[in-house]
Amino acid sequence: MSDRADSVHAEITAAFIAALEAGIEDPVNWSPPWAKGPNVMNAYNPVSGHHYAGGNRLICAIHSWQHDIGRQWATYDQWASLSVHTDECYAGRAVGKDKYTKPDREVCEIYGCVLVNVRRGERAICTLLRPLKFKEINEQGQEVERIKAWAPFKVFNASQVSGFEAESPMTTAIVDISVDQAFEFAAIVGAEVEETVTGGAAFAPRPDKIIMPARNRWLEPERCFSTICHELTHWTGHPHRLAREPQVTIAEGRAYDQMDYAREELVAELGAAFLCAAFDRVATTRDDHLMYLKSWLAALKEDPKALWNASGKAQAATTYLTRLHDANVPMEDPFMIIAEMSVEVD
Repeated sequence: MSDRADSVHAEITAAFIAALEAGIEDPVNWSPPWAKGPNVMNAYNPVSGHHYAGGNRLICAIHSWQHDIGRQWATYDQWASLSVHTDECYAGRAVGKDKYTKPDREVCEIYGCVLVNVRRGERAICTLLRPLKFKEINEQGQEVERIKAWAPFKVFNASQVSGFEAESPMTTAIVDISVDQAFEFAAIVGAEVEETVTGGAAFAPRPDKIIMPARNRWLEPERCFSTICHELTHWTGHPHRLAREPQVTIAEGRAYDQMDYAREELVAELGAAFLCAAFDRVATTRDDHLMYLKSWLAALKEDPKALWNASGKAQAATTYLTRLHDANVPMEDPFMIIAEMSVEVD
């Protein structure tokens, strides 16, 4: 990766580490940054209509948390492309067939153009990464696409733009949900769930099943849904699905590395946040979050790219689950994933 891409990882990881350390200092009053609301976690580009995904999604979300701003992000030129110019304005700056000089703000005002622009003096709030891909022939003689590197690009938030009405940071369309619907989600994607009258929630890779507190034990449907999304993310790591460590190692009965387990828990927590956001839900705080915070901090401090990698794996798990869900739910069903978050960048 380039030095610029590495600096993006370092910056976003430092912000994430600071949020986790705040939880260790005050665990009683702390809530994770990914529990700030579905609107923040659903960063999207209002020009293209695409959602950001993986690490870019998390980068946008972290800056939204820090600055208390909404989820709409685009490049400088993309914002400017929303401007509507009059025919007189175009004619006044023509320099050749199908070629035009850049619009001039004063000229546009004369001709009554509707301008959308990043305000003067504003600086890009965050830097995202775009994959640079190349094609090669694999051992089977098939042409495949690989990521060669990551190129940084800067985006501005809608709150920095004039001529465009930005969403409120907390704008969302939350609908009621029941505990039964949370369990229904697991059934729709094909996961086996065993309800227990005494134990807690977990995914058991060897028998390949999710263990959940019985539905009559849940007093908060939101917490039930968030928890089942966490366990479903673990479920995607099974060898028969996305084959993610350490789920493969555990399923095969071998000892796993504790640091791999810490990374997997971070993947599951981010996956739960992404899934909850896809359903317009709010991810809830785990009762045992303090124990995990320390392990996550160790993993992030050991590898600055761990957060980016975890986000990518969480995105892959989310896409996997939403595709399973959408394949088994009629389009008219009101309890349907609202969007498949599979677009990496815009």
